[in-house]
Amino acid sequence: MRFSLLAAAATGLLTVASALNPIVVQDRYLYDSVTNDRFFMVGVDYQPGGAAAVTSGSDPLSNPDICRRDAYLFQQLGVNTIRVYSIDPTISHDECFGILNAAGIYVVLDVNSPLEGQHLNRYEPWTTYTGAYMEHVFSVIEATSGYPNLLGYFAGNEVVNDEESAEYSPRYLKAVTRDMKSYISNHASRDIPVGYSAADDLKYRVELAEYLACGDDGNADFFGVNSYSWCGTQTFQSSGYDKLTAAFDNFTIPVFFSEYGCIEVTPRIFQEVDALYTENMTTVFSGGLIYEFSMEENGYGIVEIDHDDESVTLLADYEALRTRYAAVPTAVPGPALTRSGGSSSSYATGPSCPDADAYTNINGTNDLPPAVDNVPDLISDGIPTSLNVWRGQPVITDMDTETTLRIVGVDGEEVQQKALVRVSEDPEGAVALEDASTAATASRTATTTRTSSGTATGTSTSTSTASGDSDSSSNTSGAVKMSGAGVLAAVVVGVLGGVAVVM
Repeated sequence: MRFSLLAAAATGLLTVASALNPIVVQDRYLYDSVTNDRFFMVGVDYQPGGAAAVTSGSDPLSNPDICRRDAYLFQQLGVNTIRVYSIDPTISHDECFGILNAAGIYVVLDVNSPLEGQHLNRYEPWTTYTGAYMEHVFSVIEATSGYPNLLGYFAGNEVVNDEESAEYSPRYLKAVTRDMKSYISNHASRDIPVGYSAADDLKYRVELAEYLACGDDGNADFFGVNSYSWCGTQTFQSSGYDKLTAAFDNFTIPVFFSEYGCIEVTPRIFQEVDALYTENMTTVFSGGLIYEFSMEENGYGIVEIDHDDESVTLLADYEALRTRYAAVPTAVPGPALTRSGGSSSSYATGPSCPDADAYTNINGTNDLPPAVDNVPDLISDGIPTSLNVWRGQPVITDMDTETTLRIVGVDGEEVQQKALVRVSEDPEGAVALEDASTAATASRTATTTRTSSGTATGTSTSTSTASGDSDSSSNTSGAVKMSGAGVLAAVVVGVLGGVAVVM
């Protein structure tokens, strides 16, 4: 029997979960920090307007009505995670993160941007690894680390992609990761995972993954793979997914697709989604994020956005992906995949790093550049108030408000009901939006710092945050329940002329 999604929520058939719990890393998998269930990403990459649209004063998570529009579409699609490629840390993201939290959606966030001084030069990274650059990176952390549905940070995206970048960039990627984790440990309420998103290049991908994961000085907590090898109708073997999975079979940290979805064969059928959530891959991969949500010049989008009136038209690829995501099982097959002990309150050490000459295609030196310029002071004391960062915090989210923006379904009919369904409660300690605004304004002159005792202490100068620990308990299972919107992903069957149905 099928019900409308809104009717199911109204009659109590769709259960509202507690607030989204932070996701933690233990060994090679991602876990819900409270339920201890393994977490799989069922996601989409989100950068409306592409790199060309990145400007100061706006970003994909700064307009609440656009966030309501797209969170509704994410929810209908069956998504539990989105990747956002850049934000402006000086503006508020409280309402958008709140909307996504209520909709059951996590965010993986890149700390870089295409703007000058906000990314590494892959060929001469020493010219861009500066105090000013790290101020931007730390500002992004300050702006977003307070949101429980912030899953993790990417320290870099496809920086290593040829021989020259493989020679010069790896040690700087590790230095940036080191600095980020040190800053988070001092100034965030929890140790948020930091990782890297790798280019679709077999020559460098595996060695770079091993290099970034090793040691205890700048070791990555997860590794994202950008892969476009499965095109149209293929098999686990013909697509090369068998070799890709085998390459990471003994990897020590979580690995997932940070981008995937070939467009050499169109319309896309997203057959690879089925493979990703079967036991062939779930023992190694933790899901993935389809590239990408909005149609841009590169042709990968699943919706078309008219930026004149911010209306959206769903494309055939949206319906094809929705159908695949609806088939993702609520209990993903696999071995005993629940978290079984160990604290999630501190970063883990990676395996010992080999000598540099153990690597064939990258410069695997363990001699990292020291923290540059004023970075040690920033790590110790926090970013200066002159950067005017908006320190985000969870807010009480009004889920009764529908987006006013026009959405046209795959069938050409305008969607009439565009209300989000709450699947997650507001986080503990969430405040009214106006109070969050007042607090964020005040935090630009007086903030707090995490202490060794796990409490928050006030200062009058520069640093921010509080401390928290996560419990872990012994439990085993032969299958894994999907977390957050993953539950919704498994039950939403379709959007036909804007009418969602639930099985």
